Amino acid sequence: MPGKKLSPELNKALHAASKPMKKKKGDLLFRAGEQARGAFLVKRGKVQLQLEGAAELYPTRMLGPGSLVGLPATVSGEPYSLTAEAVQDCQLDFIARKDLLALLQNNTTAALQILQILSEEIYQMRNTAKKALPDQYETVQ
Repeated sequence: MPGKKLSPELNKALHAASKPMKKKKGDLLFRAGEQARGAFLVKRGKVQLQLEGAAELYPTRMLGPGSLVGLPATVSGEPYSLTAEAVQDCQLDFIARKDLLALLQNNTTAALQILQILSEEIYQMRNTAKKALPDQYETVQ
């Protein structure tokens, strides 16, 4: 969720639905291709997100406190498309997929904010793809 800040209300709702955990520098949160188990809210530390073999489409990103990692796969139920690694010791809130989906069903405000976060990520990905592959990328109007 690069670039989009969580509202205090969404942060509180996610925290209430989560289980705190710690990861040491070098630990994987998840690897691309693994079935999505849930999303991680970074409370302290930094996490690196990487699309292996396609850096031009998704440059490696460092995400810090307030970032929500693994959200698209968690919502869709598809495998994670990126690999997430702790690049510093991290304190995280882990929100299991079933708990996140229940939150979205029961909290319209949280659902709309999550939708905004996912929409922003799609927008950013399309812009990156358009710049990286201008001859292969068609813009749908």
